[in-house]
Amino acid sequence: KTPYDSSLGSFSGGLTTIETRPPDDQWSFKLRGIVPSVLGKKGGMVGLAEAIPGISFDAPLIPHKFLLSESFQYEMKKTTVEGLPWPFDISKRQGFNSFTTLEAILAPNHVLTLTINAFPLRQQHVDISALVPLGAANDLDQSGVALGLNDKYQFSSGAILAVVAQYMRFDSNAHGQGPLDMLITPQGYGGNYFNQWSRRGKEFQAVPSFQFPKVHWHGEHEIRVGADVDYRSFFGTTLSHPIQLLRADNSLAQQITFGVAPPQLPSDSSVAEFLQDHWVLDTHWSVDLGARISTETTGWPFAIAPRAGVAYSPGKSGKTVIRAGAGIFYGVLPLLAADFAANPSRTITDFDPTGLIPLGPPVTYTNAFVANLNPLTAPALPVKPSTTPRDVTWNGQLEHELYRNLQLRAGYLDSHATYLFTVNPFTSATGGPSFEGLTNTGSSHYREMEASAHYSLRERDQINVSYIWSRSRGDLNSLSNVYIPFAAPVIRPNEYGILSSDIPNRVVGWGIFALPWKLTFSPLVDVHSGFPYSPIDIQQQYVGTPNGKRFPEYFSLDMKLYRQFRVPFLGNRGGKKHHVRLGVYTLNVTNHGNFNAVYNNVFSPNFGQFVGFLYRHEGAVIDFVD
Repeated sequence: KTPYDSSLGSFSGGLTTIETRPPDDQWSFKLRGIVPSVLGKKGGMVGLAEAIPGISFDAPLIPHKFLLSESFQYEMKKTTVEGLPWPFDISKRQGFNSFTTLEAILAPNHVLTLTINAFPLRQQHVDISALVPLGAANDLDQSGVALGLNDKYQFSSGAILAVVAQYMRFDSNAHGQGPLDMLITPQGYGGNYFNQWSRRGKEFQAVPSFQFPKVHWHGEHEIRVGADVDYRSFFGTTLSHPIQLLRADNSLAQQITFGVAPPQLPSDSSVAEFLQDHWVLDTHWSVDLGARISTETTGWPFAIAPRAGVAYSPGKSGKTVIRAGAGIFYGVLPLLAADFAANPSRTITDFDPTGLIPLGPPVTYTNAFVANLNPLTAPALPVKPSTTPRDVTWNGQLEHELYRNLQLRAGYLDSHATYLFTVNPFTSATGGPSFEGLTNTGSSHYREMEASAHYSLRERDQINVSYIWSRSRGDLNSLSNVYIPFAAPVIRPNEYGILSSDIPNRVVGWGIFALPWKLTFSPLVDVHSGFPYSPIDIQQQYVGTPNGKRFPEYFSLDMKLYRQFRVPFLGNRGGKKHHVRLGVYTLNVTNHGNFNAVYNNVFSPNFGQFVGFLYRHEGAVIDFVD
């Protein structure tokens, strides 16, 4: 969380660092995930639920000089969605991931690495639920390849020059199940989803950096400087067919039709320079100081982002560490915002109670970037965005080892984002032009307080418990909420309020325990506040406070019991043994009523009823492990 390193760009909330293993300097080969899991229905087996076989190998093409490694993973997973009848309750994903590494050891202090990553993936019926049947769901497909080059040279002084360059091409598309009009009723969705899109994106990024030799001045300094050059673009098309909003008696209340949209051709370039100093004053204090200056062709022409973090360990034992930090983070311009006007226009027609006679002339909404202006009264609108989202984040954290086997941690995080892009309809009252406006005045505010404990009983036994209090508020019509990954059928007036991800209270606990007969028992409990939802009317407009109601409290107790057996006559040249893990598991042991959908239309006869009950599931554990 909260990486205050200026070389890491715009990651304000958190960052996962993945360090790939370099190719081995000897031949090796591994198989993994070769046992699929079975899909069970009504006491019987009806096919495979999941299969994730993979292989990896290392090959020294020129020993000690030119090394190759390959890791290939296939994935097929079927997810059962409660609330729909079998066999129309399956969401499926299928694809593979290939990661190839070529490493040239040019000298003991000079290594050149080339990586090739391919990751096609097809997802069918992604968004089905108890109220969204297969016919009204979306398919989401992607194919991509990334080429990366990493050149690292270490000088005799200890300084390091590194150049990282990457090119990525990412093709994606989404579509419904057919050309039928989409139906939105008080009881859920029907027909076929209204929108389909296709995008072919490209990105090139180069990050040269230089780390100076360690400097000794009032402690020890590790100073790093560098630049970050990034170019992004995509070619996209989108097509939408009509939407019908129906009353409970199936009469037509409103119809939405769409104009023909031109291709989208947005692009954006950004350049940033950064300076970072990791300063260790003594055995008690360390400080991270840095700043990042950036410019963008469509966005902020000049932005400076200072960041600072500090860690303090009082006393001689080192059992207590206090951390704090603050920083400013600038994102990059969303390419959907750069060419927002190319989205299809919407024409809305309201009908009388019979569903046959229009209540007035249709209203057409033209897409336009409006910044902070009212397009109904402004004499002129800006041509393109001149800002990018900005985030100010600060946090504090205390870690303490109470006993040798008990560690405690408590912390607070505050993150406030501004200049967010939001979508808001502007309707003319005089019959003039109306607009679907993209503004840059949105904001969000996230606060989090966390307390956790880790307790080790013996060498293998451990218990982990964490409690998180959080509060999420912001503009509900953010660009990502309205268009990613699927365009919203109805765009309501923007509101600032409770975000759909808001969970005020959550407790998660899990453990691993060694039992007699070499058995291992692993329970997990997750309990949290229910997610918020909004009551709506026939036109899908808010009734009362947006996200003012909540699902029931979520509670799930999961358990796994297994034993590990050595596989005889199977090992590698290094003497490493292989094992098979056999056991059973149960999800939602108590059969608690955790639901995935709610009838939130106030005109539904089932208004307020929760559906999609997630029943208890049992299964077998069969894993091969090293």
